[in-house]
Amino acid sequence: MASSAVLCLLFCWAARALDVSVGKATSIFAQNGTDVLLPCTFTACIGFENAEFSWSFNATQLYTGMVRNKNVRPVCKLCNPRVQLPEVTLHKDSREYNLSILLLSVDFSDSGKYTCAVKNPKEKGAEHNATISLAVVVERREPVSILGLILGVSLSLLLLGILGYALAKWYREGPFWHRPHFVFNLYHIRSLKSVELELAPPFTISGSMRDAGGGSYMRFHEGGT
Repeated sequence: MASSAVLCLLFCWAARALDVSVGKATSIFAQNGTDVLLPCTFTACIGFENAEFSWSFNATQLYTGMVRNKNVRPVCKLCNPRVQLPEVTLHKDSREYNLSILLLSVDFSDSGKYTCAVKNPKEKGAEHNATISLAVVVERREPVSILGLILGVSLSLLLLGILGYALAKWYREGPFWHRPHFVFNLYHIRSLKSVELELAPPFTISGSMRDAGGGSYMRFHEGGT
């Protein structure tokens, strides 16, 4: 049991007794006029009592407070009407404590660097901080997925190809297309006395033919739909 406690203390000392984090993203974007959450958590390996924390904007104090222990909410010392501490619940077994703040109705002048700092008297006044950058824009930027864009364009082209093929097939085999239902020998064209041809369906050809001797002739008429 004692060896486990010693190993824990050695691990905390080798790593970092007090650690402050603002998450993996070091910069965030927010749309003008909206509320934005600035994340911050700290971890104390041997626990904390009356830990002091502060948020600063471009090296100017924005909010300060104190946390008695991990079971109570922070107490504000230097309050700001534009800053709120949201209700964020962490697992009771977690070593982290949440010090995130909600910045209300941001505008372009709020763009800059925000630093979250913590001081833990239980660890001989150990201090640590982390910084996150905020950019206020007219419209919020969302990350573009290259793979999603490629898949979307490919799917659109595939659907257009299928639609074009279906329309072409329907036009050729639909009511607007009918093959003629007759066979006409071109040799007899010279013997036609008169020919009338209707190009639009239904197709109709009519005329007359005479025999080789130049005598009688025979009228014909062929129509198709």
